[in-house]
Amino acid sequence: MIKSLYLIAFLTVLTSCSKSNKKYYSGYIYNKNKPIKKAKIIDASNCTHFTFTDEKGYFALKKLETSIDEIIINSSC
Repeated sequence: MIKSLYLIAFLTVLTSCSKSNKKYYSGYIYNKNKPIKKAKIIDASNCTHFTFTDEKGYFALKKLETSIDEIIINSSC
């Protein structure tokens, strides 16, 4: 289960985050076609900058000027 969550998260980040002018990281987090609620999404360059997924597994995290285009997804549930 954890491996599939990380694989989904990796693919989401890979396809949605690039060195473009995007102002937000955004996407959905799922496991076995079910949304992951309250997963913590953290900017890898600043661990105090984070958000949580909503009831549908959706998140949007504003990119900082210092962002390194990597996020960390933590779901301990």
